Formats: sequence, C-alpha cells, structure tokens
Amino acid sequence: INGVRVPAQVVESPQSIKAEAVLTEPNAEVARITLDRMGAERFVAEAQPEILDEDIDGGCQPRRLISIDMPNDPDGKYVAVQCRCPSTGHQYILRVPPDTRTAIQGIAWTFGLDAANYLTLVEA
Repeated sequence: INGVRVPAQVVESPQSIKAEAVLTEPNAEVARITLDRMGAERFVAEAQPEILDEDIDGGCQPRRLISIDMPNDPDGKYVAVQCRCPSTGHQYILRVPPDTRTAIQGIAWTFGLDAANYLTLVEA
C-alpha cells in the first residue's frame, strides 16, 4: 500500500485485523497503515485506551482525550481526541500530539490554535 509491504490480511481482509496486530507491529509505517485499514474507531474500542481527560463541547457532546501505548510508534503512544458531531452523530478519532493534556487542547490543535485562543473564538 503506497509502496509499503504489508501483510496480506491488511489488504484482503481488514475487517479481521485486531488491535494487537497494530500494537505489536515492529515497523511503525506498517502499523500506521494497518491501523488506517482497521479503522481508528474499532482500534480504539479494542485497545482499551487510558482516558486522560473528559469534557463536554459547546454542542453538549461528550469528548475525551485518550492514550494508547504503542512502543514501536515514533511517539511511543497514540494520543487522540474522541468526539462526536452533533449534527450527524458520527464519532471521530482525531490523533493529536503526544504531549496534549486536555481534550480542548487537542481540538484546538486540530485548528492550529492553542486552547486559550480556540475558546476565545468559540465564545465570540
């Protein structure tokens, strides 16, 4: 896939991939592609992440900052914000930098802002 050799299962039956395959893959690029093919939502559900922070967004939707140890990843862990779109109900898993400490900080980062400036824009 995109020039990276991956196990046949990743191409032929991504629905059968388990989180353990991503977590134990020694090649970070293969792990990233395997996670993409598996789907972030299913990966997070299976990997049982540590919850670092939880809050409620402006649309009264819960969101949480999660962390999953990934020893072979360049960051050493997968940190993401789980959030839900209030209009569609679709759940999103947004990977954020590993030093992110709050869900609002992670969401702000996706817009290229820090948490203080993001909150100022939302309130305006």
